[in-house]
Amino acid sequence: MIDAARHEQGSTIPLILGFFLIALITVAGSISLGQAFVQQRDLQDVCDGAAAAAAASAADLDRNGPVASGSSLQFSGVDQQIGAYLTRDPARRGVHVNA
Repeated sequence: MIDAARHEQGSTIPLILGFFLIALITVAGSISLGQAFVQQRDLQDVCDGAAAAAAASAADLDRNGPVASGSSLQFSGVDQQIGAYLTRDPARRGVHVNA
């Protein structure tokens, strides 16, 4: 009877280690998902700003002359506006957008 009691005492250590491993994986996964969400939000912010700069440039091009009926819309002004938008923030200087 004493030998059986000693054998059963050691079975809690693997159980505790297993729960600790599950908790560690859960915390690491939560941190990774949080970082991914923040990165996605920052990227969406850059895209929204670039789209707004491009829309403003396209509105200026439309005001300066008709863009319908065979005339093509040139994107050089749009690229310049997007480039100017991206250089305002030092963290976004490495981002390149081509329209």
